[in-house]
Amino acid sequence: MEIKHQVNGVISKPWMCLSYGLFLCLGLTILLTFLDYGLTYDEETGRFYGYSVLRWYSTFFKDKGALNYSNLYLYGGFFEAIAQATANITQRVFPLGVYEIRHLINALFGYFTIICAYKLGSHLSGHSGGFFSALFLTLTPGFYGHIFNNSKDVPFAALFSFSLYYMLLSYGSLPKLSKGLITKLSIAIGLTLGVRVGAVILFGYLLILWSCWLATQHLINRWRGQRLISAAWKLATSFIIILFLAWALMLIWWPWAQVSPLMHPYTAIKATKNFDWPLMVFFEGRFIVGTGLPWTYLPTWLAISLPEFYFMAFPVGCFLAYKSFPSFKKEAVHNEQLIKIGLLVFG
Repeated sequence: MEIKHQVNGVISKPWMCLSYGLFLCLGLTILLTFLDYGLTYDEETGRFYGYSVLRWYSTFFKDKGALNYSNLYLYGGFFEAIAQATANITQRVFPLGVYEIRHLINALFGYFTIICAYKLGSHLSGHSGGFFSALFLTLTPGFYGHIFNNSKDVPFAALFSFSLYYMLLSYGSLPKLSKGLITKLSIAIGLTLGVRVGAVILFGYLLILWSCWLATQHLINRWRGQRLISAAWKLATSFIIILFLAWALMLIWWPWAQVSPLMHPYTAIKATKNFDWPLMVFFEGRFIVGTGLPWTYLPTWLAISLPEFYFMAFPVGCFLAYKSFPSFKKEAVHNEQLIKIGLLVFG
């Protein structure tokens, strides 16, 4: 076991060096280029929503602008409020405009997303898997091009990935999680909800993952009766605590939800599920209303926008998975890896 560990350590060291080199190059590129990016059409509304969230607190809830501003009241204000507060402070020290500061903060969230991709890849497939996860995401134009000025999708992607990582970590500690892990999971999910209420799906992911663990104990390890009930009770207790803490953290960043902590988030989920976006999209030589796109739009968009290495890596990955599957045994470590990979693919 010790020899194997040393060999794996020797093999993984070059991949770790490559990953750290990638992070260094990416960080320098962000710092050298964030001033070169312009505004998107909805950045001004996002900036003002952040200002409104700050006013909600600074006026002790008298300024109610955040409760009805545009359609952004349907979203949590975590990123917008943080970006606006940072801009207010930074502008006193550095000669930067509010949007330049926003672009840097936005890019840092994108940088964090790539680090989370590395952590997820490393957790499941070692440091080589982490390196390629980070590299592929960095070289995806549809992602990298957005990290400087997309204040909804990029922060959401960062915190969503952060939540997934701690979910996978939680598996090895079941059925009783430490207070530290419960806190980290709650913060990750709560902040993701604080950007977009669609993150409520993370609670479903957590239920699926923990249910798979419980099913494994029952079917493979032959847990029965009181032992199984005790484990289920511990899981339920941890889940309720995480749900409560994450929801409370979400409310801090979402004034509209504070007014009605259950009904307003539910209303937002319904509204964003069928979002009324009346603008036109150019597709296959003609303009089509955004709410009436054909089913071919998404696969066409992915085929056009994704780099070629995705289409090369996908069949290779499927082939390697097929070849390695027979070597998996009904052992805890193999079951754990399959369940975690399954959740990531499902997500």
